[in-house]
Amino acid sequence: MNFDHIEAPLQQLVDCSDAFISNEIFCSREALIEWARNVGKRNGFVIVIKRSDKGDSRKARVTLACERGGTYRHAKNKSNVEGLNRKGTGTKKCDCPFKIIGVKLTSNDDWSVKVVCGFHNHQAAKQLEGHSYAGRLSDGEKTILSDMTKNLVKPRNILLSIKNHDEYNVSTMKTIYNARHKHRLLNTAGRSQMQQLMKQLNECKYVE
Repeated sequence: MNFDHIEAPLQQLVDCSDAFISNEIFCSREALIEWARNVGKRNGFVIVIKRSDKGDSRKARVTLACERGGTYRHAKNKSNVEGLNRKGTGTKKCDCPFKIIGVKLTSNDDWSVKVVCGFHNHQAAKQLEGHSYAGRLSDGEKTILSDMTKNLVKPRNILLSIKNHDEYNVSTMKTIYNARHKHRLLNTAGRSQMQQLMKQLNECKYVE
């Protein structure tokens, strides 16, 4: 492989190519993305969607990259004086070259994956627990949370159930509380507590 375009000492490069090389055929775009993110978490990296092409003029594809890919662009802020940044601002971006591409096949909704560059120009994270992006719940985990919340299961038990379902899950209690709050807001849809109570009583046929 040519390393000329990678701006990092060779000893700092982390090769994850083998982990992402796969002949597996994925049943959907979402299944491929979930697989890539799980492989990333197992290796200490956070994988994000860099670009998505619905395939109007070619095959549908999705480009996945490291969260530290690209470079940080300073936003123009009138509150900054003489080009000084606000205290506490920073970036994880280091132009990491890691990139894989998922391509939709001609049959059904099947997808395959191709490694374009399997190298990271930075070390793996020692732990991802508490990471705002890596700790996000998947659609399946949101369904688990919704069902268990309806059954009045305590937040800590919801988290334990989700972690038992996925050994690589790095969500925290804060993730669960935030997701429960969002779930309640979606369910109430602007109704008051009394209106929501009456709606639930009607649904359960406690009142006519």
